[in-house]
Amino acid sequence: MTFGSFNRLSKVLPEVLQCWAVILAALPNSRLVLKDRLLDGARQQATILGAFANKGIVADRVTILNQGSRASHFAAYHDIDIALDPFPHSGGMTTLDALWMGVPVVTCPGHTISSRLTAASLTAAGLNDYIASNFGNYIELSVAKAHDLVALAELRNTLRNRIENTDFGDPNRYTRAVEAQYRSIWQQWCKNQRRPESLAEPTSDSYDSRTSRIGS
Repeated sequence: MTFGSFNRLSKVLPEVLQCWAVILAALPNSRLVLKDRLLDGARQQATILGAFANKGIVADRVTILNQGSRASHFAAYHDIDIALDPFPHSGGMTTLDALWMGVPVVTCPGHTISSRLTAASLTAAGLNDYIASNFGNYIELSVAKAHDLVALAELRNTLRNRIENTDFGDPNRYTRAVEAQYRSIWQQWCKNQRRPESLAEPTSDSYDSRTSRIGS
């Protein structure tokens, strides 16, 4: 079983590495592939491998790839079975790339928008079973999905078609969906602005009428 994360290194915090190390420890025959342009440096690689070594994960179970060309970037997804989403800042386009290349993503959303990007994409694709409720569940879910190879293979074979049939998978449908949402927000705002006529601002005619009565 090969897990992977092609997210920016700035999103891969020490807590994330610890969590991934626990997942690898629970699956002795598994490995992890990391990919980012900042991982080209020896110092960054040593930091990453050291974090896993501290948790008992030997270096040969962690593969570190550089950025490479666009073609090689997408080709690297062929070697990934399940993508692991970082936290608290989840993947955006990286998640969409993975899903398009047939790689499901396990995520653990929080309460901020940046933590829920992957969860939103998974929900739209009907993949709610890849969304963890907490960090402990994130680990359990990753391990469980890795054990169910039949379901994983079936999903990978149908994932691109599934994405194509979502609102965000088709540019025209996505545009229509965004337009509809903006219209709904605007209509709700207009509705909230309406006030009873008695509370409305007086017009110039009504003001003149009142002042004439006061004068009389």
